[in-house]
Amino acid sequence: MSDKFREALFNEIKGSLFEYLVAREFARRAGLEASFLRSLPTHYQRVLEQQDHMTREAYPELLPQLPLWSQQVVDSWEQRFPGEKIQAIALTGQLTHTEAAETHGEADFTISTERLRSVSLKLNKRQGAVNTKSGGIKSFFTTYFSEANVAVAQERFNQLVDAEFSVMRFELHQIAGLTEVSDWASWKRAGLSELPGELPLDMRERLHAFYARVSIAVRETLVSIEQQNRAVFEAGLLRLCGFGMPELVQVIAFHDIHGKNPAQLHVQIHDEEAVLSRVKDRAWRPNADSASCELDLREWMLQIRVKPMNRFTTTAIKMNCSIRY
Repeated sequence: MSDKFREALFNEIKGSLFEYLVAREFARRAGLEASFLRSLPTHYQRVLEQQDHMTREAYPELLPQLPLWSQQVVDSWEQRFPGEKIQAIALTGQLTHTEAAETHGEADFTISTERLRSVSLKLNKRQGAVNTKSGGIKSFFTTYFSEANVAVAQERFNQLVDAEFSVMRFELHQIAGLTEVSDWASWKRAGLSELPGELPLDMRERLHAFYARVSIAVRETLVSIEQQNRAVFEAGLLRLCGFGMPELVQVIAFHDIHGKNPAQLHVQIHDEEAVLSRVKDRAWRPNADSASCELDLREWMLQIRVKPMNRFTTTAIKMNCSIRY
């Protein structure tokens, strides 16, 4: 089995099997396990069974760790919110296909005490960046900074992306010795690859330069929004950090499954107030000749990266946001 497949499997598991185990551990400690299990849709239980089987087959070293990790997450939660009596637990991840899943967005499950808290759970490699948001580049500003009335700025930015894309296409066709440059038809007829990693070095450099130019325009647009309205800009950054809904608590479990102590997690729990204080204490990092712009949030770093799709021959480019803690 390839490393890429194993990684994809692990990502799938952490999105459903781990959140289920953590939610179940919360329910067990609150004396609500039976009602929690009864609340699970039949199709979701089948998904869990399939993932359990896949894990045993392809990632057997992971299986014994997941229950231990789930216990540590709940231990950390109880230390962070001592004395709170849990009255209900509900999974809200998309795999449950419930009404709650459609209304709780970023949350994987909710915890009801005297208040309703939505919980976003992330299982991540230790010292790895944590992905928080990913979306299309041509609606990035209108999605996350809508209060700034950025429709005109978004349109101007989209025109720049299209223009820079045409320049990149011309450059690659020129290197390949092709004269038809209005689209990628001649490129495809020539049997040339559309995958970034398969390009020769000189073409790959031109492609990376294109993404870097787009990244500079992203930063310039963000700085413009920041200068016009700091509060709106900070609210948008908060969304990029993964806080797009009220009463959200972010739980990040860092593992080192191949380290000396694979059973040990490092758990961080953040609420909106704590993250907003960091967002207000931000500093732009110097421009780098790369596809990303970066902000220091004290000892955290938010990276906003121009991320190509599998094929570079389309303007359906993504923006990927992540935090390095």
